Amino acid sequence: VYCLGQFCGALLGGYFGALIGPKKTMQMFCILAVLGWILLATASHISLLIIGRILTGIASSTLVANTSLLVSQYSSIHKRGSFLALFTLMVSGGLTLVYALGAIMYWRIVAAIPIVLIIFLFGGLFLVPESPIWILGHKGEEETKRALEWLRGGEDVSNELEELKKTQENMNGSVGIMEALRNFSRPDIYKPVSLITINFILVMLSGPFAIVFYAVQIFKDAGLDGNEYYAAILIGFIRISSGFFAIYIIHNFSRTKLAHFTFLTMGISMLGLGSVMYIQSDGENSGVLQILSVIFVTLYMFSFGLGIGPLQWVFLGELMPPEYK
Repeated sequence: VYCLGQFCGALLGGYFGALIGPKKTMQMFCILAVLGWILLATASHISLLIIGRILTGIASSTLVANTSLLVSQYSSIHKRGSFLALFTLMVSGGLTLVYALGAIMYWRIVAAIPIVLIIFLFGGLFLVPESPIWILGHKGEEETKRALEWLRGGEDVSNELEELKKTQENMNGSVGIMEALRNFSRPDIYKPVSLITINFILVMLSGPFAIVFYAVQIFKDAGLDGNEYYAAILIGFIRISSGFFAIYIIHNFSRTKLAHFTFLTMGISMLGLGSVMYIQSDGENSGVLQILSVIFVTLYMFSFGLGIGPLQWVFLGELMPPEYK
């Protein structure tokens, strides 16, 4: 049901992001997220849990879509890759927090903590301007210039404003869904959009969310009874560490080579973990196998956080044609 909510949220996020702006869309769906988490924390019946999961799924997907869009549009071109890489780092930090709190607190209390964080997000967004490209299309050049000057710390933004105006002209020429679909016959459209879409699909099929959602159960099945929460927390910290490295590596090394290397490492790690769990299914459960399971999951998550995890957002921000973002 959470994934069903995410599916709906992805569609709503793009629509409202274009209609009222990414920042206002995020604030609007923060309210929905708070409602969803309240239901999860206080639910007295399974139906309320299901509704809460659907609402949080809708809100999270909408927030994710517009967060990456805002980061891309706030960032200067030469820093965009590094800032987009921060997205996965922040996700890793949130997962680690949940793993750590889940090991020591009752789950209803843990479910109440996101409410506080979302309220901070809602209030913090009042301190920043709306997306410059959205402002340009809805409120004019002067307000766009003020927003850019605020984002760039008072620097001269004349050249950047001119580039935005060119982008806005392109966007004005192709905003309808039918025309957008017809444009897929153009190689400058279908190539980057297809590459980004296929990359997202392959990343999801490689299993990162299976590891994230079932890390505790995976370690429990591996025989780490009593220590599975601590192993999951360790994995979270590994992801955070890899996220810090990714900010530097993505800025200084080839995107495609890094993607190839990390995908290969993830594949080898998943093969190793599958082999260990297959051996354990026959009744073998030595200490060596338990250690290997932790090593393979750690290597998998480190590789994901180092390369292909943040790169999917970097590719989205850098390759997607402006009128399709």
